[in-house]
Amino acid sequence: MKKFLLVPCFALALLMSPASVFAQAADGTVFTDVAVGTSHICGLTDTSEARCTTASHSTRYGPPENLPLLTAIVAGDQHTCGIDLDGQAVCWGDTDTGAFNQLVIPDITQPLESIAAGAHHTCAVDVTGRVWCWGLNTNLQAEPPNDGLGVNGEGFVKVAGGLNFSCGIQTNGDIACWTTDTRMGDTSNIPGPFVDLDVDFNNACGLKEDGSIECWFGRVEPPVNGPYTDLVVSFDAVCGLTGEGELDCTFRDGGASDQSALNPNLRYTSLASGTDLFGRQQPFCGVTTDGAIECARNGFIGFAVPGSMLDANPLAFVRPFLTARRYSKDQIELFWTPVPFRQGPEQILIEIYRNDELLDTTLNSGSWYDDSIQTENPVTYRIRPINLAGDEATFSTPVVVDNTSGIVTLGGEPPMNFPPRESAEHIVRSIQVVRFAGEQLVVWQGSVPGDNGLKGYELRLNNEPVLFTTGFSTNLSDLVDTSRCHVITVAAIADDDTIIDYRAVVFNRLSRNFSCLIDR
Repeated sequence: MKKFLLVPCFALALLMSPASVFAQAADGTVFTDVAVGTSHICGLTDTSEARCTTASHSTRYGPPENLPLLTAIVAGDQHTCGIDLDGQAVCWGDTDTGAFNQLVIPDITQPLESIAAGAHHTCAVDVTGRVWCWGLNTNLQAEPPNDGLGVNGEGFVKVAGGLNFSCGIQTNGDIACWTTDTRMGDTSNIPGPFVDLDVDFNNACGLKEDGSIECWFGRVEPPVNGPYTDLVVSFDAVCGLTGEGELDCTFRDGGASDQSALNPNLRYTSLASGTDLFGRQQPFCGVTTDGAIECARNGFIGFAVPGSMLDANPLAFVRPFLTARRYSKDQIELFWTPVPFRQGPEQILIEIYRNDELLDTTLNSGSWYDDSIQTENPVTYRIRPINLAGDEATFSTPVVVDNTSGIVTLGGEPPMNFPPRESAEHIVRSIQVVRFAGEQLVVWQGSVPGDNGLKGYELRLNNEPVLFTTGFSTNLSDLVDTSRCHVITVAAIADDDTIIDYRAVVFNRLSRNFSCLIDR
């Protein structure tokens, strides 16, 4: 998909919804261009360097180490391409060739002036006006007419790629498209003169010399409040840029689209959207006037945008929850929820600190055992996730272990006012967190309230009382943010409001195991 200069229109409140994610360049990087693929976003810096991110923070779509400096960058499905300083095409992706040979660049004999990515193919225009295409060719989308010179044989000035078709503006201003997809009809020569074009999965539009937008092969009528100086299309939107720098959009079926929901308080220098394969999944991304990249949320929730703090440090917002169990004076085990996302070869490690000194570095396994001789009392533990690239997460909350009393204090808060396990009558027999009908439930077993002086049960979250009940379960989702880690305690309350017995568990919805189960 192509990029264009953009300043959003304040009147388009539906278009510019608060659902956008603004990503100010955290490390001072200034971006000049952005490209959106089906599963990754790439930005081109003002020093001609490419930076890419994916939803899982994987490195498989990242630029190769030997990538040269670039003057342009585009993205499709599982592949990214650009033009280097010598005018040569370079591509990278999931494999050495790409699933559809979209990384196998032909022997292009002339320097390139522009490039465009389709879903599984790429086309570029060289300085003589010849179009070169490579990649998937099931619908002849990689075979431009007349050996790349167009219908009139004089070449092209711009090109764009969609899912299974390609289009280009010929030197005489007419647009020619090439495909065997019969849904497009006869698009071998669309009279112009056109000065720009853009295509998507089911949209193809051109900007005419008089500033109007004409579309074909699509269900979205173009905006008519021009004249426009540029355009961009997505799955269900067609947008034009007015001479005053305002964005004017129309939508499929007359509705607004989260794909285009960018921040209305910002100004942009370029915009891009990806070729959509799976419905409304490709958002718009824009480069702001201060050189940051912003992307609409739809399709990329939780995505690290190039230049954002999460891209600069993928562990920036990670803060683990730490708990501990004391078996004896010199036997203490720490528990935490493992960092849930992957970083490719950059394996996550955990630094163990005792009394603010680095004691050990271990794998991100969820637990660690300290059997060293304890010479200090109390002992304070903290952990911090790191990766092999040197990125650091935030320190966990502290856990304090008193080796005299055996009390374990979570998060630096006062210890729970619970009786020692060995002196209590065991009324709370078990506690667990289960998922039922899409909800997270705390379920426990114990004596029936009214028996043996039992009044009922008190539920505590991180040692804070939140609920009293005479039942044996409650909906945890209604009480807390279940995406965070919590110490969940069920205490048996006597008729005189004292605590008879209790059991506790550490729960995090993102954890796939209960290795940090505690029974204090």
